[in-house]
Amino acid sequence: MQKALEDFHQHKEVIINLGVRDDLDIPKFHSLQHYLENIKNFGTTDNYNTEMFERFHIDFCKEAWYASNGRNEKPQMIAWLTRREKVSSFQSYLKMSMEDEEEEFVHSRFGDQRLLLTKRPHQARRHILDVIQDHNCQGFKKDLISYLNSQLSDPHSRGRLRHMDLPFSHIDIYHGFKFCLDSLGNDNDFDQEETDTVKAKPSLGGKPARFDTVVVMDTSDCETTGLKGKFQDPLAYVEWYAPLKPAAEDYHEMYLVKKCLSNADGFTPGQVISLSSIRQTCQLIPNFGRTALPIEWTSDSVLDRCDTFFLNCFTSKYAYQTLW
Repeated sequence: MQKALEDFHQHKEVIINLGVRDDLDIPKFHSLQHYLENIKNFGTTDNYNTEMFERFHIDFCKEAWYASNGRNEKPQMIAWLTRREKVSSFQSYLKMSMEDEEEEFVHSRFGDQRLLLTKRPHQARRHILDVIQDHNCQGFKKDLISYLNSQLSDPHSRGRLRHMDLPFSHIDIYHGFKFCLDSLGNDNDFDQEETDTVKAKPSLGGKPARFDTVVVMDTSDCETTGLKGKFQDPLAYVEWYAPLKPAAEDYHEMYLVKKCLSNADGFTPGQVISLSSIRQTCQLIPNFGRTALPIEWTSDSVLDRCDTFFLNCFTSKYAYQTLW
C-alpha cells in the first residue's frame, strides 16, 4: 500500500496536465495519506466507506448550487452555507437553553401553584448593596422601602421615608421563574397549559447578563384579553418604560415603547411588584430609524442604548391575542 501511494503521488500531476482538473484538493485524495497509518494503529478498515464525502457533497455543494441563480455562484453558495450554519447553531443554543430551563424548575417551592420557582435561591442572603451593583438597579432600595411602607396599616409619609432604612440588609435572589399563561378560551390544547419563562440574570462567569422584558398588570383596570385576578405572591423588581399610547402604530399595528425619563434622584423609575402581576414576556424591536445602525448596539446592550422600541405582538399566538 505504501508503494502504491508513492507511485500515485509521483504521477498524479498528469491529471492536471491533461486538463482533467485544475487541482487535486479532494477529500478522498487527502484520506489516502492516512489509510496505512490507521490500519497499523487500529486494524482493518471494517465497514469503512467514503459515503460520508458523497453526503457532504449533496448537503454543501448540490443544495447550495440549487439555492443560487447559477451566475457567480460561489459567493452565493458560501453565503447560503453560512446562513444554514448560523441557523443550526442557534437551534442548538435554543434546545440547550430549553433543556436547562426544564431541569431548573423540576423542583419548585411553589409547585402547587401556577408559579414555578427553583427550590433554592440562586443567590442566598445576598447583600442589598451587592444586588444593586450586580443588577444595575440604583433605585431598588428606595423602591423596596416604598413597597414595604405601602403594606403597613398606617403608612409613613413620603417625607419620613427619605430618612428611613430597611430593617434587614440581605435578601434571597432568584434569577428566573416559570409560570402558566392564562387560558384565553380558544382552540389551545386544554390538556397542556401554555407556559412562559422570565429570566433576570446578572453577568456571571463571563456569561452576558440577561434581563427579559415583560408585560405587567399594573392595576385591576388593565384592558387585556382574558386576563384578570388579584395576587399575593413572591416579589419582583421592574424598571418601567413609558406608558403606551392608546393605539398602536398604523402600518405594522405594534405599539411604540419609549424609555421613561429619570426621576428626581437620577434613577430609572422602578417598582417592587407581586410576581403574579407579570403576565407574559414580550419582545421589543429596536426602532432603527433611517440612520445607520450604531455599531455599539448588540443583543446584550441594545436595551440600554436604544431609546425607542416596538412591542412585537407577532411572536406567538398568545401575544397576538393579548398585545393589541
